[in-house]
Parts: sequence; structure tokens; C-alpha cells
Amino acid sequence: MSSLVPARRSRRPARALVLWSDDEIQALIDERRSRNWDYWYGYPGRSRVQFWEIIAGSVNSNCGSNYTGNQCKRKFASLVSEYNVSKLILYIDIFNIKKERD
Repeated sequence: MSSLVPARRSRRPARALVLWSDDEIQALIDERRSRNWDYWYGYPGRSRVQFWEIIAGSVNSNCGSNYTGNQCKRKFASLVSEYNVSKLILYIDIFNIKKERD
């Protein structure tokens, strides 16, 4: 319709902000790295719910936290995305510096 019509609002409740400590993030990265083969080959099909529940259990037992598998999955995806964006920004900055020198 018109751009004057307000967009539909999601009926989902807002998610609570979860703050991860550095130790918890490191435990998540270490667990995901050590189980990389399982992630790609240990779970046939597309559902890796059980995989992320195992990761969450390991992170929780090592750090005394209480994360779900879905929280671990989302946090890891966020870390990967942040890494890729940072890498791209660095590449652009280097390119611009080189361009200024030429």
C-alpha cells in the first residue's frame, strides 16, 4: 500500500539481552572448533539441534552458565559475522590507505 501505512509489528516478545563473559565466549569457540568434524559430518540432514545442545552443555559445565543450544548457535553465528565484517572493514581501510599513497 502506501508508505504512510505503518509497518506491521512483530508479535514476538522482545528477547532479553544476554551478556557473555570472555571465558564463556572462549569456551564456546573452543568447543565448536574441537567438534568441527561433528558439525559438518556427524549430523545427517540440516538439523543440528542436538549438536548445539551438546555444545551448550559443555559450555555450561565449564563456565557454570545456563545457555541453551539455540543461544550458543546464535552467539557463534554472531561472532562469525562480526569477524567477517571486521575483516572487510580492515581490507577497505588498507585499500584506501594504499590508494591515498599512490
